Amino acid sequence: MKTIVFIDADFDLFKTCFMEDGEWDNCKFEVAPDPCSAGHLASLLTSDNVSAVVFQEGRTKHWEALKQLGFTWRFSSYTCHEFELTPKAISHLGNSAIQQQYTKSNLISAPEEDRWMVPKTATIEEYVSDIVGYSEEATADEETLDEIREAKANYPKHIEELRNQCPLAVHEGPNGGKFIYLGFVNGDGNIPKYVRGAIMGEKITASE
Repeated sequence: MKTIVFIDADFDLFKTCFMEDGEWDNCKFEVAPDPCSAGHLASLLTSDNVSAVVFQEGRTKHWEALKQLGFTWRFSSYTCHEFELTPKAISHLGNSAIQQQYTKSNLISAPEEDRWMVPKTATIEEYVSDIVGYSEEATADEETLDEIREAKANYPKHIEELRNQCPLAVHEGPNGGKFIYLGFVNGDGNIPKYVRGAIMGEKITASE
């Protein structure tokens, strides 16, 4: 029996969006005390009896407690993107469902090692064309050429800022426990499979 502990979570939303019939029968769900201290969070992460601790609220009151444990997770925004799994997530979940269709989520900033899903990014040519309206340096006039070069210089910062907006983040503890942030507000596409795969440690298969 796997124990899943919820922190600042909307369990009704979780059941509605993510619990497919029969797929959670071997799980025990608990709700942590409110408020939950940094010490209690630390004990949950290192407990042999807890498989995952789930955070499901972007503006969680427990950010400060997490900060005391060395976490730098922070609420970022509530917006729409097309998303994709990171290489780390693919190593855990497999590569059968790498991309998620355009959907709205509560996003957090998180260290690169904790990011499991991030917005899809444009190529540098697409980004420059979107910013300047033109991307061909060879045929650009001097003014447009300066704008193109400025956009190219800003591209790496744009990519990092965009990819630091996560609807799914996972921090793995020393005993196999996990802190999991779920920013999803619906069960679109393969989202229920991402959620189950992250919590249960299972490979997923894309929905048809």
